[in-house]
Amino acid sequence: DLRGHGKTDQPAAGYTVGHFVEDLVGLLDVLAIDRPIHMVGNSFGALVAVAFAAFLAVGLVVSNWNAFV
Repeated sequence: DLRGHGKTDQPAAGYTVGHFVEDLVGLLDVLAIDRPIHMVGNSFGALVAVAFAAFLAVGLVVSNWNAFV
């Protein structure tokens, strides 16, 4: 589950986009992916992808993203 969705617990304060970026960085570490990557993000995933792009992404595609979210 995505943090705070489905059956995953959510603290009262919720999560920031930074938490989701940290999760993505952690996943890439576990998968031993240490090179620049291309990402595709849709909706909330696009917001996470844009925040993550500052770390490793070389290419970025976003759709259905509201920059004011």
